[in-house]
Amino acid sequence: MRAFIPAFVVVLGLSLWPTPPSHSQQPGCQLFRTLVPQWKREYVEIPAHTGVERAGTRIVHFLNKSTGVWTIVRVWPKTRRACVIASGYGWEVADEITGRVPL
Repeated sequence: MRAFIPAFVVVLGLSLWPTPPSHSQQPGCQLFRTLVPQWKREYVEIPAHTGVERAGTRIVHFLNKSTGVWTIVRVWPKTRRACVIASGYGWEVADEITGRVPL
């Protein structure tokens, strides 16, 4: 009986644990079509690069060329919602001839 009570408490605790929102419903996510003009206006960041992940989601790299500030978002094709996955400053391009990355 004593082993049953702690196990019951663990199961009850896990069932009450808040579940995270689905990937495209997280705070900070919005429709891609509204994000692009908003970021262009507010942050002077525009899409610079894009690619598709194996899972089919699209990654879009936004960049402010004058300041080097950048943001990377993941876009889900079915919902067209975009969520920020990384952002930063000091974006630099690798040397086109040698492939050397500034570190």
